[in-house]
Amino acid sequence: MQNRNILIFLTFFLLFCACTGGKDKGLLPGDPELPELPTGNGDEPDGDMDGETEMEREIVLSRCGDASHWNDVDILAESGGEARFCLGGTEADGAMVRLDAGALSADVHITISRTDDLSLDGYTPVGPAILFRALPLYQGDLATLSEPAVFRIPFSPVLAGHLAGPDIAILHRAGDPLDPGRSEEVVRLDAVPSASDLDANLAVFDAETFGIFQAAVSED
Repeated sequence: MQNRNILIFLTFFLLFCACTGGKDKGLLPGDPELPELPTGNGDEPDGDMDGETEMEREIVLSRCGDASHWNDVDILAESGGEARFCLGGTEADGAMVRLDAGALSADVHITISRTDDLSLDGYTPVGPAILFRALPLYQGDLATLSEPAVFRIPFSPVLAGHLAGPDIAILHRAGDPLDPGRSEEVVRLDAVPSASDLDANLAVFDAETFGIFQAAVSED
């Protein structure tokens, strides 16, 4: 009799399982639902293999080489120093000013930035106009140079026709934009850019005033 009761119980249990099928999932009342498993065949790619991912970005190297970005800095007249714009992929990348000890009349805060193009009859700009500002750290007049400083600005070899080896001219407007007495005159500097740095598309030259500099070529 007892065996018969067990057999009847097992029969009803198997019929119950067959009717519920996969709906039961083996969960007890109150248990959280289990996540559905993927049903693919395993050949699907993980993400967009043809497109660029968030982590894959082209790295543009700076024209400064191994030198690090060092802009918006204080330079003391007694010791001198250097400011440089070294951010690859930007128009001002490669710009630099180097000041010898004693060249400044006062301690300054140096900034380097891109600004509006200069205009001079007979010349075509072939690079960005770069503004070099030297603001006094303390109240007083704008700092001046007692001896030339070394400046460096970038230019485009495509615009300059670099393969033809043109002479790079340096256009300059002296003074700070905040100085009401600054000159609006644009001149060509007598300075001749360093030939060794022309190969790196950087024009290096000496100048006796801060302000805006831009590489250009003669239209003649």
